[in-house]
Amino acid sequence: MTDEYTTHPPIRAFRQFLITEGELRPLVHTYNTTFVENKVYHAVCIFAELYSKFPSFGNNHPEKPIPEESCTCGFYAWKKRRDCVRYVDMRIPGTVMGEVLLGGKIIETELGYRAEQMMIVKLFRRMKQKVSVRRRVFI
Repeated sequence: MTDEYTTHPPIRAFRQFLITEGELRPLVHTYNTTFVENKVYHAVCIFAELYSKFPSFGNNHPEKPIPEESCTCGFYAWKKRRDCVRYVDMRIPGTVMGEVLLGGKIIETELGYRAEQMMIVKLFRRMKQKVSVRRRVFI
């Protein structure tokens, strides 16, 4: 894994996270990942392993980059901070909003993006309140 983006400049966006048991995790996602500050993450297709075990479910896209138009893989993020706040209930305990940089292959939608790469820049509990960081791990 490299800590550099494959497209320059990266796109700034916003997404929600959940702080649980002292670890930063995706608020909505099916894989069990924890995140740390200033590290580039590369998306994986969560269906690839499933498809390899059960070919009758369909065909994954190992020869195509992530995200793929015909799949749901990739890191999701909102274009605007206000949309991130508007569409997620920030009153859920442990919910925080993150400013992220997206890189690699990026699919743009009306309200946001789906990206191959993501790096967390900062976290907020509310619109302008930064979350404290200790030892490069968000708590």
